[in-house]
Amino acid sequence: MEIVDGIHRIETETGGKHLFLYVLELADGLLLIDTGESHHPEEAIFPFLEAHNWAPTDLRWVFITHADVDHFGGNHIIRAAAPQATFACHNQDRGWVGSRERTLAEHYNRYKTRYGVSYPDEVQDWLRSAMGPDVPVELGFVGGENIEIKDGRELVVLHTPGHTPGHLVILINSQGEKAMVMGDVLHSKAQVNEPGWTAGVDIDKEASRRSRNAILDLAEREGYVVAAGHFHPIDHIGKVVRLEGRRYWQAL
Repeated sequence: MEIVDGIHRIETETGGKHLFLYVLELADGLLLIDTGESHHPEEAIFPFLEAHNWAPTDLRWVFITHADVDHFGGNHIIRAAAPQATFACHNQDRGWVGSRERTLAEHYNRYKTRYGVSYPDEVQDWLRSAMGPDVPVELGFVGGENIEIKDGRELVVLHTPGHTPGHLVILINSQGEKAMVMGDVLHSKAQVNEPGWTAGVDIDKEASRRSRNAILDLAEREGYVVAAGHFHPIDHIGKVVRLEGRRYWQAL
């Protein structure tokens, strides 16, 4: 599915929930946003590329929106198939994205030291497998970067902390069309009119609220087409609209 000109959706799933990855056409190749878990490149990404007469060797960039297993776990497979690609994420998630043991210790088992709570061994084994071997991230963003990608189209990287410290939202301005890859700033359509509601998996709840409010303000004000990370396929592309003083999700 092409969301707007030159921005494509890869539809897959993880643990019974929907997952969407994205491919952007560049002047000299492709940009992949998120790599899913370790099985997703073979199951979803490579078949998508082949169906569009592309190959992994066409990838120039791989952007990771944040350090969760379902967003960076396929890095090692992509790296092996696309050695020419540059991997990038926010500096504050860079250490996690580049090290599965550090991700386990500091992210998924962050309550172990204080409360003695951690995932069972079998879940941790699954997480290790789903993340795969470590892949260094060559480039760290700070937020606010502007990148010209093709024919005057512009990509903007926004830092939206909360779900993870270095969560990113990607804006694409393309020949008058504006699109936004939301990542996990939104987990539910209900959060559009109730942005104060946070997901249990958000690491910093207050930062998550601030980021969500700021992104929803921007999406509404500028009329962005928004691509959510885990909504149902029938309504995961939409706009933020206002009715009787409240925001709502308008599926496209």
